[in-house]
Amino acid sequence: MKYQYTITGKIIKGPGIDDTAGYLKRLELSEGSPVSYTFIIDLLVVGFKKQSDGLIVPVQPGGSLPTFYARYVSGTTWTSATYLPSHDGIVELNHGVVTWLKLYPAWGERGILIGNGNNYLAINDMGEQPKASGRWPLNSSFGSGNMSNTIYDAAGKKSRFHFEAKISEVWGELT
Repeated sequence: MKYQYTITGKIIKGPGIDDTAGYLKRLELSEGSPVSYTFIIDLLVVGFKKQSDGLIVPVQPGGSLPTFYARYVSGTTWTSATYLPSHDGIVELNHGVVTWLKLYPAWGERGILIGNGNNYLAINDMGEQPKASGRWPLNSSFGSGNMSNTIYDAAGKKSRFHFEAKISEVWGELT
């Protein structure tokens, strides 16, 4: 149940655009600008976070295993810089949470939080279930009520925006 997704869409005003770190200006992004992100999701593998000390920790809220693996591959705001102190000493977040999967007990909000270095992508309030095949279909938005991207600079300042997007590509079961 491991698939690679590309979502495409545009920046929206949402709850607001914050460009304190200046990335949006440098990338010439504003309300209405197109965005695209690619990530891998495996519903059978537990999500994790990697700390700046190199320790990899499974995400297991409440002692249960409600998460799945979600790894950021590339995107409109992808940067190669990694600022270890910019997000509480976490270098990577690779997880999602769903309450409808029979694999895990119900817990928390249905969403995906993936990040590498100083760039964090969030897909929250998901309302759509993966199909019987274990994947979400083309043109789905995961039923998300809130998609956002946050980019931190070395000082911990952020550039953040909200966007709306749909799945434009799905690559079959990956090995």
